[in-house]
Amino acid sequence: GDGDEAAGRRTTPAASTSAFPFATCPSCDMRARRRCADPGVQSVPATLYNDSHPGASPTSVVFPQCLGIWASSTLLYLAYSTVAKLRGLPVPHSVIRPAFFSGVVWSCGFMLMIIGIKELGYSVGYTLDAVGPIVVSSLLSVLVFREIQGRRHLAVYSAAFALQMVGSALIAAFGAHD
Repeated sequence: GDGDEAAGRRTTPAASTSAFPFATCPSCDMRARRRCADPGVQSVPATLYNDSHPGASPTSVVFPQCLGIWASSTLLYLAYSTVAKLRGLPVPHSVIRPAFFSGVVWSCGFMLMIIGIKELGYSVGYTLDAVGPIVVSSLLSVLVFREIQGRRHLAVYSAAFALQMVGSALIAAFGAHD
């Protein structure tokens, strides 16, 4: 409404200059984008915040999001533990430490992803963020763990890997750098 425009917030798709992927959704304004976005995409809230707070550090969203994930995970584990204890089932406490450390690694990756998206633009930054971990894990899968074996399987993997690299290179070269 008028208050949004007076406060400097973008409210219509035509007025949006954002690199946010849903900026061209015909029925979306800034508040409605949250409903259009896939809630499983972790960078959407961060990108929305960074778009509406251009002077803020791009990583200012990392701690609140990580804290929310940790709190939710802790509550879920406590609920599971309570139900398991009431039913007389064993509660595996050995899973806490590896899960915590993998969360720390994820948090560092998330922080670097947000910086990359801010510096490179959404189309390039998110593409590299999505492809990078796949490249690392698939190379580990082939070279270290030998999960893909046989000429035919390695040929299919190599073709898919090459196509993915070509696509990433094209997006990096011609994508919108904000």
